[in-house]
Amino acid sequence: ARFPGNREICDGVDNNCNLAVDEGFDPDDDQVVTCRDNCPVDHNPAQSDRDADGTGDACDLDDGVIEVMPATDGTVVWQAEAGFDLFNLYRGNLDRLADADGDGAAEEYGACFAENLSATTYVDREVPPPGRGVFYLVTGMTAAGEGLLGVASSGAPRPNVRDCRAVFGSPPVIHEAVVDTAPATASCDFTRIAETRVCALGVPGAQAIAPIVISGRYVEARIAARITDPDTTPERNDLRDAWAILSRPDGGTIDFAILDDGGATVFLLPQQEPTIGEDCTVDPDGQCACVSKEWAVTTGDAAAGDDVYALALALVDSRLPDYFSDCVMQTVQRRPLKLAGATGFAVRVAARDLEGHTVAWPSPLSATGEAGTFDCTGDPCGCCLLVSADPTAECRGLEGMPAPGYPTGICLSF
Repeated sequence: ARFPGNREICDGVDNNCNLAVDEGFDPDDDQVVTCRDNCPVDHNPAQSDRDADGTGDACDLDDGVIEVMPATDGTVVWQAEAGFDLFNLYRGNLDRLADADGDGAAEEYGACFAENLSATTYVDREVPPPGRGVFYLVTGMTAAGEGLLGVASSGAPRPNVRDCRAVFGSPPVIHEAVVDTAPATASCDFTRIAETRVCALGVPGAQAIAPIVISGRYVEARIAARITDPDTTPERNDLRDAWAILSRPDGGTIDFAILDDGGATVFLLPQQEPTIGEDCTVDPDGQCACVSKEWAVTTGDAAAGDDVYALALALVDSRLPDYFSDCVMQTVQRRPLKLAGATGFAVRVAARDLEGHTVAWPSPLSATGEAGTFDCTGDPCGCCLLVSADPTAECRGLEGMPAPGYPTGICLSF
């Protein structure tokens, strides 16, 4: 079965009679052929296998050791050791390794250089000067915290003097998180908006025979969390931001900032009604115009500086006219969230500090809307113009809102 031209296989035999054995079976170039290599595609010339499981250390992802491989281009590469999602990178100077107590382990192994890395590579742009060298160590992160730096060849544990918390600080702490809901009402006078709209449509001087008032019922949901950061000082608030993540009924999510601001922060939101502008003006010459309006809303946080980060949302039944969502923003300064009746949704709370540490409340919170109500009172023509899908067909024949040149009323003039 052995003759010139026969296919070479990895068996320790010169199968093709070319005076070479197992040629082409060393993809990791560690001078150990594939059939005798405990890490066939990872460079492991010594065939080290600490846990004696038959898989070499260079490719063993469950031996409790994270192999680190600095490359010549400044890229540090390490193993994705099983059980870890994040990694911390340490860098030390070779000339500073010292073992004063003679236990076989140096007194310190550098400082945490980068933390909470999800990838298994890092590019270090710094190049040590001639005659100096650096080394790297990597630890894994779990929910229980950071792993150790391992042990020295003597078996003595390597001390972790300047660990990531000492260098980058501690993550924020969410002590509690809740969502409270309560029924609420809003009422708005839309007379000026309706009159100016009619004026902009070509009927100047139209006046309602009674104030046009819309009102309705919604659910106010208040998301609140008490959050502190161990690294915050009187001179610096280390907490960068906190937010609530709402799961929409369609499967998507919406992120909202939650603040400890006593409701002082103002957010400008565009009006919800898409068909007509609600920022209406009439100049001295009688020229009318309605453009899109931005309404000011706040977080609804009760008090600033109490470590309680909050956001109040108005859960508005999506079957109600969009004018009501605008009314909620106008009168109670709440951000509207449209839901179809008694729809429930989940909320998660998270926080992040200036160093990028991110934490989340472990369990989702929940809230539920309700079937809302809506009413428009006053001038019947004005109410019809506000809420009808087809004003020409639906508002024809109604009395109200008389205007010069239209003695029988604009609704009758259709």
